[in-house]
Amino acid sequence: MTRSTSPGPSLLTRRRAGGKVTAHAVFGGTFVSFGDASDPSTPTRFAAALLAWESAGRKVTPAVFDAAAGRPLSAGHGEPGGLTVRDLVAQYETWLDTTGRHREPDGRPSTLRMAIEKGLAEFVESAGDLGIERVSCALLHRHRDRLEGHRHLTRYGINRKLSFVVAALRWAWKRGILPTPAWADAKLLEPLTRAEAGNRPQGIPKRLPTLDEIRAVLPHCSRQVAGLVRLQALTGMRPGEAVTIRFEDVERVTRDGVSFGIYRVVRAKTQRYGYETSYVLNARALELLDEFKRPGGGYVFRPCDAERERSIERREARETKPTKQTRDRDERARRRAFAERYDRADYAQALERACKAAGIAKFVPHSLRHLVATWAANNPLLGAGAARAALGHANPASTARYLHRDDSLRYGVAALAAKELAI
Repeated sequence: MTRSTSPGPSLLTRRRAGGKVTAHAVFGGTFVSFGDASDPSTPTRFAAALLAWESAGRKVTPAVFDAAAGRPLSAGHGEPGGLTVRDLVAQYETWLDTTGRHREPDGRPSTLRMAIEKGLAEFVESAGDLGIERVSCALLHRHRDRLEGHRHLTRYGINRKLSFVVAALRWAWKRGILPTPAWADAKLLEPLTRAEAGNRPQGIPKRLPTLDEIRAVLPHCSRQVAGLVRLQALTGMRPGEAVTIRFEDVERVTRDGVSFGIYRVVRAKTQRYGYETSYVLNARALELLDEFKRPGGGYVFRPCDAERERSIERREARETKPTKQTRDRDERARRRAFAERYDRADYAQALERACKAAGIAKFVPHSLRHLVATWAANNPLLGAGAARAALGHANPASTARYLHRDDSLRYGVAALAAKELAI
């Protein structure tokens, strides 16, 4: 972030998620956006906004926003000051960037931050030139109708995009940017219901694999990918947490004479909300980690190790005498640099190939987390509370989304009812 030498509020620049550099200033606690920092008119518009702010007794008036946008005071769509929806969204995104909202600990924008930016961009595309006083529930409903025109969007996806827009409007109303009548009308918007969605796709449910299917897949995986599958099935951790586990992240403890491991996730999904994510590793999981132990520690499951082992297996399985071409090929393979750890996409692709080779229906790595949750909830010795504790959820509703119905219980109820409820 850089600062100018202008008196009063300073003109600030910030690099956005997509690499674009934008300019903004803070006038008495109100964020005012000046758009693209490379625009030659940006310093001139900032000077005009500063003059309007000083002329109004250091108060943020519509004239400040007009000057920032390069509009005369009478411009716009008939609304006082000509402040548009595009301006409102720009102020909100500038506030998000300046305050560091929805960012990872290392400063990178989170996936939620990128989703917010995309959802707001779609709203600006459809209503960006309208004045803010024309914001209403009807306007949001028309925007929802446009979103429903995209058949690939699920009902949840549409409601999520609408929630981003409503959050921006609420923010603007609380800071006196959006008039109260406009906010009072806009907040009447209701989410798209299942009945209204009709035959719209609700999202592809995750298929719950059986233990036999998992065992059938493992021989078609590399030793490292098979280890990831086994670790997830033993702990219920997320795929991203499994691929990033390091030996130094696991603390060995003893409880009631039994050895356990505590895996504290370094970059957890919930870390930005102030929650620590950790998993208890049982004896089987610790034995699994010991199979990959090496001097120097580091990531447990490494693609470079998998490729080296694959090359060794190919050389040992060779039946013909190596030629110059095969030796050159092996030498090129040894010089190739492979990653120190898997990412979620690599892991998912490897598992998909293994499912295809095993001749079973595809399941994704996250299905293993669903498997552990469902098994714990249906176990009479454990229950839903144990499933919530194993997955590390703070809200029981989060755990409920992972539970799959056990159809075998339905048949058991029907058989018992035939004996005890027959009339």
